[in-house]
Amino acid sequence: MLFVFIELAVFAGAFVVAGDLMHFTWWGVGALIIADAVEIWPPASRELRDRLRLGTTVMSCMVSVGVVGLSAMRCGLFGATFGDMRLIDYFLGNWALHFHPCIRSIARWKPTSVAVPTLDVARLFAVYCTVSPPVVAYDCEIPSGTVAAVGILGAVVIEAALLFKM
Repeated sequence: MLFVFIELAVFAGAFVVAGDLMHFTWWGVGALIIADAVEIWPPASRELRDRLRLGTTVMSCMVSVGVVGLSAMRCGLFGATFGDMRLIDYFLGNWALHFHPCIRSIARWKPTSVAVPTLDVARLFAVYCTVSPPVVAYDCEIPSGTVAAVGILGAVVIEAALLFKM
């Protein structure tokens, strides 16, 4: 439990100091913060706890898959960030923000009372794409609806995989 408190404090502090909701990565960090809070102070409702856990896992994994995909598409933000930082800082920060939350969420995954996909994260990603178009936020040279469509489909696939395979 101590690890969860430390993780919550570190990520909540980073969110307050550097969080930028124009980037979906920070939505994923917010999801990890919620997951940690739920683990420390579980809600009375098992259904609510399970739905939050499902959503945070889907969102965290979307961030991991998304950063790999957007990097492969050579979106400008990643190259610019790489150029602005020392190599070790870039890789540690990249790991902490993009990959640790997904691995952590999967590691604490438990069977859920959620019986059918909620599509909560797919809807949240649609809202994100409306508020902050990813092709602009990540400086991508691809059609603007592409990231939204692939992300929404990805959220549905990740959620279905969690519910029906794990």
